[in-house]
Amino acid sequence: MSLLSFLESKKVLYVRKFVYTMLALIDRTFGMENGVVILCYHGISSDEFRFNISESMFISQMNRLIDDGYCFITAHQLVQWLQSGKKDWNGKACLINFDDGYRNILSVKKFLASKKIFPVVFVLSDIKNADYDELANKQEFLSDSEIIDLRNNGWSIGCHSATHRDFSVISSDAAKDEITASKNNLEKRLGFDIELFAYPKGSYSESIMDIVKKSGYVAAFSMDDGILGYKKNELSALPRVGIDKSHGLDEFLCTFSVSAIRMRRVAKKIFNFFDTVMNMMQSISVIRVLRSIRSMIMRFAKSKKRYFLFTAPKRSLKPISNKYGFDRGNPIDRYYIEKFMDSYRAHVQGRCLEITDNAYTMRFGGKRVQVSDVLDIDTKNSQANIHADLRRVNQVRDNTYDCIIATHTFGVIDEYQMAIQECFRMLKPGGVLLATVSALGVSAELEKSYWRFTRTSSKYAFGKVFGDQNVEVISYGNVLSGQAFWVGLAQEELSKRELEYSDPRYAVVIGICARKPLF
Repeated sequence: MSLLSFLESKKVLYVRKFVYTMLALIDRTFGMENGVVILCYHGISSDEFRFNISESMFISQMNRLIDDGYCFITAHQLVQWLQSGKKDWNGKACLINFDDGYRNILSVKKFLASKKIFPVVFVLSDIKNADYDELANKQEFLSDSEIIDLRNNGWSIGCHSATHRDFSVISSDAAKDEITASKNNLEKRLGFDIELFAYPKGSYSESIMDIVKKSGYVAAFSMDDGILGYKKNELSALPRVGIDKSHGLDEFLCTFSVSAIRMRRVAKKIFNFFDTVMNMMQSISVIRVLRSIRSMIMRFAKSKKRYFLFTAPKRSLKPISNKYGFDRGNPIDRYYIEKFMDSYRAHVQGRCLEITDNAYTMRFGGKRVQVSDVLDIDTKNSQANIHADLRRVNQVRDNTYDCIIATHTFGVIDEYQMAIQECFRMLKPGGVLLATVSALGVSAELEKSYWRFTRTSSKYAFGKVFGDQNVEVISYGNVLSGQAFWVGLAQEELSKRELEYSDPRYAVVIGICARKPLF
């Protein structure tokens, strides 16, 4: 059973309902009243999609809010209050949001109008290329005319990115397309300003927030559980409470009591930790799991400060480990390589070629892979069925593969441009090369370590063969993770936040997705 299935089981939902009820009772006993809560919905439907809610349940929940003394505010009122500190309502307030812009929300349009409830709907600007893997459903979206009609009837319209891509893995250039270009696109098509933004799946970072601010959005909405107080900086990541079909009417109001919100924040951190552990155990060997556990223990047992050369009480000319982190857990660069592969897993399909072994082909392609070939110049590698130099693979015909995976390969090839050209030749039209290169790192074998790359040089090198418009480059890492990798620490010795933060100036790994043109 997956963690998600466990959390949605009846026993767990009963326990959650009991806990929420008790916490709400405590809040009422001690007079802990809510301020402003933003409720995030998705679709209005009785189907199996987890984030949909039936029309009857939605109406019941709105009526329950009214009976409990909530007033409904608009996005304009909320922003005005956060900017000025002055509000034009009394008591508890609620703002309703709908993410993704599904057409089925029109079924409650008349009801909402009758109650003078004017929600915000966050729409995608490029629904034809929507990332359905991230959306996890294929429901029909609102048309432009329907969006305009909602605005004319008092609704606020915000942007939910262009295609709903995962913001935790995309490059800054791609993020600008998803954030800035989507705003311009919607404004041009709809004929009015788009001032509100909602982060897809609530995923954001300092760099993403910076792009949102520079794009001209007035406010941005996250999925951080919280109840709003008067803080101007909250405009860049307004907290919302997600409501889905697992929230019954009896526990609905209890879900966003002050104490329940606090508990949800803690619970999310715990669940994310266990989810990470479960995913780790499914994808790596028992030995690597044991190494990871050992490293986590080390992380809490010792101060991280002593690991780093510039803070160490005693200077050293030697690294902490010369085994790239393998002796302490898993190498930091592998974290970024696998993060890149996971974000582009949809391209691992059909006929695939991977260098050295087919571990990533099978891990990220699975049943989508029809043929898995392995290439290596080393004739002693029994896992390879093609022994050749990547600069010249005579055994393979033109237009053979749907996907080629070459992780940390081009940096050890003297004439790497020839290898890139050969990959282009072997790919079918529309085929994709997924490659990673080192921006920073230890030279494993000095006589074979030729190149380190930047985002600019990667874009130039692969764009020269595939065309700039067909190459997407992503940088991973920051000054802290780079330093840690340089001295031999393992990824388990850094927090997820420390690993995930991206600073292109201090990249550790560069990921390249290069597509061969169809014509």
